[in-house]
Amino acid sequence: MKTRYMLVMTMLCGVCSWMAAQQKAPQEVFLLESFTQGKAFQKDRSVTTTTFNYDPVNRRMNYYDGSTRMVLEGVNMIDSVVVAGRTFIPYQRYFLEVVPAGDQALFIDWKVRLKAKGKEGVAGSRTQGNVQALDVSRMQNLGMSKPEVDLYEVTYENTYYLLRGEKLKKFTDAKAFLKLYPAADQQAIKDYIKSANVNFQQAEDALKLIEKF
Repeated sequence: MKTRYMLVMTMLCGVCSWMAAQQKAPQEVFLLESFTQGKAFQKDRSVTTTTFNYDPVNRRMNYYDGSTRMVLEGVNMIDSVVVAGRTFIPYQRYFLEVVPAGDQALFIDWKVRLKAKGKEGVAGSRTQGNVQALDVSRMQNLGMSKPEVDLYEVTYENTYYLLRGEKLKKFTDAKAFLKLYPAADQQAIKDYIKSANVNFQQAEDALKLIEKF
């Protein structure tokens, strides 16, 4: 009897763990609407052509090798990845998207956090909703569209870089951005940030700011 009880408890614990995993683990999120044909240019001048997509939650470039989906490793050996007219370059362990901005370029380290909210079920109850792939276009936040609000909450934690001399200088907020410009320009920038209600976690806002200054 004791053995049977222990077996039942073990099975229940296994089921509970599986259910918890289903609730906590969101489905994948990608920058592009679908895996799209592109090219990976390597530093040894070789080129790999396949379909790519970028995962901004785990900050990894994914691609297909035949029917098998893979993560692009050996980032230090990659010169750039061009997919859907968008260019990504390796930086440290991740990739930055390079977006032209007037006579400059904005380098975006896409980073997204997702929290499942749950959705209304039978008799008004709430069930845990799975995070689904975001439908993305360049017109919607330069890549990230707004998800269905009844499924999950999205927190943008993008980091941006501008080239100053030969070094990339990062910013995530107004204070850090102002440091990249001469003191004589800072008041005008402050005024614009305030009047335009610039949200630095929206890449489109950051791009407009750079194009103006």
